[in-house]
Amino acid sequence: MISRRTRGLCAAVAALVVLAVGLVTSTRGSVRGRAALIGALGYLTYNATLLVYATAFNELFLAYVALLGLSLWSLVSALLDPQPLLAPGSMLPARGIAAFILTVVALNALAWLRFVVRDLGEDPPGFLDGTGLTTNPIYVQDLAVWLPALAIVAVLLWQRRPAGVFLAGAGPFAVLAAATLVPLVLWLRAVPPRVGRHL
Repeated sequence: MISRRTRGLCAAVAALVVLAVGLVTSTRGSVRGRAALIGALGYLTYNATLLVYATAFNELFLAYVALLGLSLWSLVSALLDPQPLLAPGSMLPARGIAAFILTVVALNALAWLRFVVRDLGEDPPGFLDGTGLTTNPIYVQDLAVWLPALAIVAVLLWQRRPAGVFLAGAGPFAVLAAATLVPLVLWLRAVPPRVGRHL
């Protein structure tokens, strides 16, 4: 059986590979590469946040902080750069992918809220037993940042707005879950490899 540390290392290596490929291809004008770059940066930011807030202080603390700073501000920089022109094509099942993303957001939020609401008022809450943490950073960042961000992307995609069409491709890269392969494949099939550089 593969250990949690080994799985984490494999996921980090995969994210770095996607990041490198996305960086190289996006500089050549690839929309898919740009989406992969943003998705990989989102994934690294998410996990770096967990390393900083959910890992016991150790000799790698400054490396964790550096990873968080680099991935977060690289993500902000990539998002502030004008998005590629990406008008929704007729092949893109925008509303179907948007509905899928909203379903994932809702189910994920309900899963976390089930534990949070159950343990409100408990000191310490049951979900923290044995962790040594004062709160669960996964619940915090999912409920406050990542799930609302994905919901916004889904609404923009539902409205077939160019930013939503583009960012919907980055979401599945960021999540890196098998369940997201279907919308990711549909998005990749509908999006041309290259389009105009700016809106």
